[in-house]
Amino acid sequence: MKYSVIMPVYGVEKYLDESIKSVLAQTLTDFELILVDDCSPDRCPGMCDEWEKKDPRVRVIHKERNGGLGFARNTGLDAARGRYVLFVDSDDRLLPETLAVCEREMNTDTDILVFGVKREYEDAAGDPIRTEVLSPEAFVSADKTGAAEAFLRMNRAHCFPFAWNKLYSRSFLNNAALRFESTPLIEDFLFNIAAFDKTDAIKLIPDPLYRYRKPAHETLVSRYHPQFFDLCCRKYALERAFLVSHDALNEETESFIAEAHLKHVVSVIIRNRNKKAKLSLARQLKKIKEMLCAAPTAEALQACRTADTKLKITAFCMRRGWALACLLIGVAAGNQR
Repeated sequence: MKYSVIMPVYGVEKYLDESIKSVLAQTLTDFELILVDDCSPDRCPGMCDEWEKKDPRVRVIHKERNGGLGFARNTGLDAARGRYVLFVDSDDRLLPETLAVCEREMNTDTDILVFGVKREYEDAAGDPIRTEVLSPEAFVSADKTGAAEAFLRMNRAHCFPFAWNKLYSRSFLNNAALRFESTPLIEDFLFNIAAFDKTDAIKLIPDPLYRYRKPAHETLVSRYHPQFFDLCCRKYALERAFLVSHDALNEETESFIAEAHLKHVVSVIIRNRNKKAKLSLARQLKKIKEMLCAAPTAEALQACRTADTKLKITAFCMRRGWALACLLIGVAAGNQR
C-alpha cells in the first residue's frame, strides 16, 4: 500500500459524497481511504458505511465518542497502512491527479512534500464567487538552514499551517512520535512546526493540488474562542524558537513573524466583538490593554519593521497603548472580511 488518505468526518453530509468522490477518482489507484466518523450527528455515519460497501479501498472507523479533528486524524494515522499519508477535510476535494503528482515528486529521502492550494470562496447559496491560489515557490531542503527557508517560503505564500497540503512519510511521523494535539484553531500549525523541527528533508512544489472550500459563513467574527490569544502567543514563541534553533533568526525574519503576531492580535480584537463572546465595550477595551501589555506582543512591537502602511498605523497605536484606536482598527478590519 503506497498511500493512506485520512478523512475525518463530522457534520458534513452536504459535502461528504463530493469529497469522497474526488479521492476515489484519483488517476493513481494504489491507496486506501480511511473515513474516521467522529460521532457525526447527521447522516454521515451511514453515508460512510455505504461508501465502504461500494469500494474496497474505503475503510470506515466509527469512534465511540467525539474527540475533535486532531484526535480523529490521530485515529486514522494509527490505522494507516500506506507508506505515505495525506489528510483531506471532508468538505474539500483533491484534483484527480493529486496522488499521481505526489508519486512523481516524492523522493525516498523526503519526509514532507508540500504543494499548493486552490481556495474557493462561496456565497450564501454555496455557489463559487472567486478563487485564490496559494502556492509556495519550488524548493528542496536538505539541512536545517533549508528547513528554515522552506518554513519562510511557505509562510510568505500563506500555506504553512495546513495539514492537508502536505504528503507525509508515515515512518517519519511514527519515528518522530508526531500526533495532533486537541487544541482549538491551530492544531495544524502545532503539528507542522513540530514536524519541521524534526526533519530537514522537505520539498516544496507550486502545483495547487488541493481544493479548499471557503463557505460564506466562515469568517473571523464567527469564530470566537476565549483561548485564542494564548494560542497566538504560543504560536509566536514556537516560530521564534524554530528560527533560533535553525540559525535563521535575524532582523528580517524576526520582523516577519512579529508582523504575523500583530495581525493575530487584530484578529483577536475582531473575534472578541462576536456576540458569542458576550463582552461589553469596557471588557473589550480591557482585553486589548492586556494583550498590548503581554510580553509576546511587546516583543513583536519592538521587532516589527513592516513596510505595510496599515500595519504601521496599527503598530503605532499599539505601542502607545491606545486601546480604543486598536478597537476601531479591529472594527474596520472586521467589516472588510
